[in-house]
Amino acid sequence: MISHRADIALTELQNKLPNYPVFLTGANNQKVYSSTSTGHNLSSPEILKFVDNGIISINDIDIIDSAYMVSGAVDYWCNILKNNTFDLSRISLWLTKTKYSLINTFATDNQKQDGNKNNVILWNTIKDVYCNTEDIKVFNALPFIAKNQNIEKVSCIFLYLNSNPKTYISDAYRTQKGTDAQLKKYDPKDAYLVDERYLQGDTSVENITSWFNFWKKLGVKNMKITEILISSVIPKLHTLDLLMSLVCCFQIETNLRKKDMILINS
Repeated sequence: MISHRADIALTELQNKLPNYPVFLTGANNQKVYSSTSTGHNLSSPEILKFVDNGIISINDIDIIDSAYMVSGAVDYWCNILKNNTFDLSRISLWLTKTKYSLINTFATDNQKQDGNKNNVILWNTIKDVYCNTEDIKVFNALPFIAKNQNIEKVSCIFLYLNSNPKTYISDAYRTQKGTDAQLKKYDPKDAYLVDERYLQGDTSVENITSWFNFWKKLGVKNMKITEILISSVIPKLHTLDLLMSLVCCFQIETNLRKKDMILINS
């Protein structure tokens, strides 16, 4: 049908073929029978990464079996039979729509090793697939592991960035250390740091920088001293203290800009 579709009237294809059965891909490469050939999905390398890492079940996403994907098949299955391709936008939509089942799997009791391990796999896969995508804030509703500066790492908790804006990129994701100490000094109780276990032991400059850029795009704070003061210190101050702090912030920002200009012109 695909190779001879040019010889068949489009209306005939659209009216009759959706009612023909098709095989979908099931677990362990088993064929799953479907009575219709429309309303399903086409596979992609990106969606398969989520499947291979155990984040998405192949049985839940109605993937048309790869045996049908001959030359010209994508146009045929998508435009004529009204199936969809699992591109990046569709994957992110699927993940956020099913976030509650994801939360149950990837933000389980933090004292259970599987909860931490699964969550690390989830975020490593998201980063791997979306590393070249600028707008990834849709994933703010998914849980990640964070720690407070006044508790030990064994007491890390799961947070959601969309409801915990006072979350910062930790020293683990920086080539220059020392910013954790600033946060501990100014806001040891209420602010949180992204846990370092997402690095999975790879502390190379390339991996650290890649993760730093990823967290920054996600909306995690960069932990500049002005950010800490504005987010954590100033809201706790009285009116006079607030005025003095605003002046202090202005002076700090001005000095930083002056230093940047000197470096640029030198």
